[in-house]
Amino acid sequence: MSTALDSQKAAKGLVWLILFLLTSLLLGQAFMLFFLTTTLGTEQAEALIAMPTRFPEYKTHLTLALGISHLTAFILPSFFFWKFMDTGEGTSGIRFNQPLSLISTGAIILLILVALPFVGWSGELNKSMTFPESWADLERSLTQMEEEAARLSEMMLKIDNLAGLFLALLVLAVLPAIGEEMIFRGLIQGKLQVIIKNHHIAIWLAAFVFSAMHLQFYGFLPRLFLGAFFGYLYVWSGNILVPILAHLANNASVVLLAYSFEGGLTQENINKSMESMTWYMGLSSMVLALLIGFWLKKHWSEAHH
Repeated sequence: MSTALDSQKAAKGLVWLILFLLTSLLLGQAFMLFFLTTTLGTEQAEALIAMPTRFPEYKTHLTLALGISHLTAFILPSFFFWKFMDTGEGTSGIRFNQPLSLISTGAIILLILVALPFVGWSGELNKSMTFPESWADLERSLTQMEEEAARLSEMMLKIDNLAGLFLALLVLAVLPAIGEEMIFRGLIQGKLQVIIKNHHIAIWLAAFVFSAMHLQFYGFLPRLFLGAFFGYLYVWSGNILVPILAHLANNASVVLLAYSFEGGLTQENINKSMESMTWYMGLSSMVLALLIGFWLKKHWSEAHH
């Protein structure tokens, strides 16, 4: 009886969470627009939001605006919901059960670095997908959206000084890792687990929502797999700091790689790095990442007992 009641409360909490997050996303966009309008003027702010890649000279403004958006749309709302709305019996909560040891921290970072070839390979597999001829218009639209997103990423990752590196790490790695993991793993996955009673389904459903939220079809598979990696790490460790660290390591590795390339991480650089990527390299990467993941699971299990 209590289990059924817990599921009902979690389902109700999930509905409230979705409504709350939709509101917070609108709030985040409003704060972002307010910042850009205040610093650049209304006309320039609207032009920058409509076509950001046309104004590389305002990259710092856009980066700061993205940081404000992450803070007001993800981080602050997730903490508020967790502390003041996600209370009582039957709630999932955000857990900090296992302390992060030095060895587990190193293993988490190693896991993400080892998994990067698999993530890259899954991205190439995603890009090779084609639609039926009757869906040609949709495919053309998705391709155009992907190309624009690639140009925006290229602009944002053109880093030529330490100040730019620090800002990029903060806005593109630290803030998304905290906010997105609090929401997708801590709140959404946690509630799905209470409702469904199966952590595997909860992990993959949360990963699906996480990937779909980015609105990039040709990047769907790599984000789906990353979301699942983060989800299993959260379940095994019982500590939200673990998927936050993994997410941070993934995003920071991209930023640092961009900084290491003279002129930034361009699409040409990415294409060259992927030319030698084969299916067996991607598969080997996945197997090694899983081995590290299962070792971490055993490590946390032993530490718990």
